[in-house]
Amino acid sequence: MVHAEKAINVSSSMTESLCKLVMEQAGDAMVLASLDGCVLDFNQRAVELLVRPRAVLADMSLVDLHAPAAREPLLALLRGLREEGAHAVIEVELLRGDGATVHTEVSLSRIENPGAGECFILGAFREIESRRRAEEERLRSEKRHRDALVREVHHRIKNHLQGLLGLFEEHSIRHPETREVFADAMTQINSIALVHGLQSTHGSEELRLCDMAAAICQANQRVWGGSDKVGFSNQVERPLVIAADECVPIALVINELIANAVKHSRHLEAPVEVEVRDAGSSHGEVLVHNAGGLPKSFHLPALRSLHSGLGLAQALLPADGVELTVEDVPGAGKVCSRLTLEPPILITSAQ
Repeated sequence: MVHAEKAINVSSSMTESLCKLVMEQAGDAMVLASLDGCVLDFNQRAVELLVRPRAVLADMSLVDLHAPAAREPLLALLRGLREEGAHAVIEVELLRGDGATVHTEVSLSRIENPGAGECFILGAFREIESRRRAEEERLRSEKRHRDALVREVHHRIKNHLQGLLGLFEEHSIRHPETREVFADAMTQINSIALVHGLQSTHGSEELRLCDMAAAICQANQRVWGGSDKVGFSNQVERPLVIAADECVPIALVINELIANAVKHSRHLEAPVEVEVRDAGSSHGEVLVHNAGGLPKSFHLPALRSLHSGLGLAQALLPADGVELTVEDVPGAGKVCSRLTLEPPILITSAQ
């Protein structure tokens, strides 16, 4: 019996020494606590991570080690460990002795000593702030690389389209009688080219509505004979941004509305006026005014032919987030084409 008791004491002593050795040589900060969270023991790595003297750390609880925002979730985890003996891994902000916080992965386990009938909580704390910073930098680097590639692609597409446009221009100069025939194709190609040009210049595939509309107006001015043919005004102060996937279709729609207005008002020697307006909430509008009037039989939904400007504009409209109306302006002798945009086409929160 004496030998058995002695063996138990030796075994217990060896186990305790082994546990201490494991804690001290662990790569992570280790904290041993009672079931109610009072700190019982810790290793040197915990002292270094928490920036607290040993005497101070010995009088603290697990809850005290965490930033205020992390304490309620931690208390819930401790209750779970006491009642169910669960194992939990969480990411929390630890509160260091110098007042700073450190982002940490915490592994909490309930361990039992059957011989003594005791239960403890063992916490392993791994600082992941540097890992998170490295991951964030990796993602930023990947984004920079992707953005550079996207800009280069947009730049090349723009150059190819401008080369094609140059061929049309050269042909129409040599054969002035064909300029009218090529005008529509030239403005359409130019609209696509300017979208890619803006995306290359701004480094973003999302474009501001006012920038797009202004560029399309300038392109139409060159084709139709100057600023006295197409005017532009921007009445928007906040950013109204078009989603990346919809930039080309919306640019083509705006171009068709302007080109259609120019064609139907040239004989009246009156300029086409293009205006970008804030329609409130998450809405934006592009208004195209031209002199003249609509025939009594005019019905926009009936214009489905791709050979007409308005028919092509309707065919290009996305399924959601956009509305097109064409109406006479009462008493003004003008026609107003109104393109109203809202989410998901419009992204009002982009900067």
